[in-house]
Amino acid sequence: MAQQTTSDAVMQQYRNCISLEQKLREESKHKNFYEPDVRAVRMDLRLAYESLLFLDYTGAQEREVEPALWKSVFYRPIEEFRRRIKAAAVAGEKGRAPLQKVKLTFGGFLQDAARFYRQLACKLQTAYGAVGFSLEEAQLQTAPAVPDQQYTPQDCKPSVYRCLICLGDIFRYETSVLQSQPKKDWSAAAKHYRLAMSVYPSGGNSYNQLAVLSTYSEDDLAAVYYYFRSLAVAKPFAIARENLVLLLEQIRVKYTKLPQRVQPKTQSQKLPMKSKRPVNVLMQELSIRLAHVHGILFSKVNLNDCDELLPAAMADLNDLLGRQGALQAFLHKGPTQQRSEHVLLQLAVLSMFSMHDIAAAPTDQQLRYAEVMKQDVLKQAVQRVVQSVIAALAAAVAEASPTQGSELTGKLVLPTLAILLEWWALHPAYST
Repeated sequence: MAQQTTSDAVMQQYRNCISLEQKLREESKHKNFYEPDVRAVRMDLRLAYESLLFLDYTGAQEREVEPALWKSVFYRPIEEFRRRIKAAAVAGEKGRAPLQKVKLTFGGFLQDAARFYRQLACKLQTAYGAVGFSLEEAQLQTAPAVPDQQYTPQDCKPSVYRCLICLGDIFRYETSVLQSQPKKDWSAAAKHYRLAMSVYPSGGNSYNQLAVLSTYSEDDLAAVYYYFRSLAVAKPFAIARENLVLLLEQIRVKYTKLPQRVQPKTQSQKLPMKSKRPVNVLMQELSIRLAHVHGILFSKVNLNDCDELLPAAMADLNDLLGRQGALQAFLHKGPTQQRSEHVLLQLAVLSMFSMHDIAAAPTDQQLRYAEVMKQDVLKQAVQRVVQSVIAALAAAVAEASPTQGSELTGKLVLPTLAILLEWWALHPAYST
């Protein structure tokens, strides 16, 4: 009898959600999206969708309640706020007062949205079991109350993961629209995407969002790295491939504007001359060159270009690894330390993904001769890139010594080299 009552309540709530969705659409046709009547319907819909997550968690996942909740209750108003802010911003003096008003209202809306998703993530864990997002991380003193009923333990990682993705998006919109300084601080958004990544490593959405943040700061290597990871997980984020293709074209254009670092000597190439570039310029050019090389491997187009591009990329990498002062500065100056370490680890992961990607080609089909030859050319190109990276890292470690003041280089480079070598040793098929 109790089970029948619960089932009836679930179906009634689903019908209620459908009715509220229709009512919200009708109200939005004739009224301002933020009028009290429209906001009241939106709040009722929010409560109805949330209740389904506790009445029928499995059914809510099957019916994609969480994406519907985000889209109808939060995303559409966010898009309307952004549209109005943009219109007021281009209206000049006439739009100044409306701009400040809509920004203030938008800020309050985002704060309420963030509070909702923090609480929802904690409620889900209270009801179904903890998955690693703590009250402290949610900035809550006590756990929010959940409906008083019996709960069967569930794997709610995907739901908490989505809550954290939504939180990251909320802070990304807040930074994009409400921060006035030219150099924006994306750390709050990045923090929540990383929390999502730690809660549910199998999901590709968090990596895609981190890639998007990397494009805002024009960190091309990091963006390619995160898009690769978004595609390499158990549940890839499909849109990441489209985003990556667009990014790789932008990187190709950037590459054509880089200064020529390698000059021809008869039919071979001589080593690049010692660079006097500032470290920040070196890092930018290195990022573009390495991202472009791995982009060619990913797209599997113009593979022969890798042999021409690789010497300059490796010259930049050797330049970075050989700058003791620069590496020590990276090691001791907070964010730059993370930046330096990330570059090397990102490079190792790019290499591993490139090898993994060629192995992902279908093997259960009878390939034509031309396809077999192309696959062989691709494999050789990937091997040359990976071997060059390993050689550069190994040389930096071998040359590091306390007497030369380069011990820190070894400590910084050795972990990355060890990871790359161990992975390759565990996958010998990629090296033959």
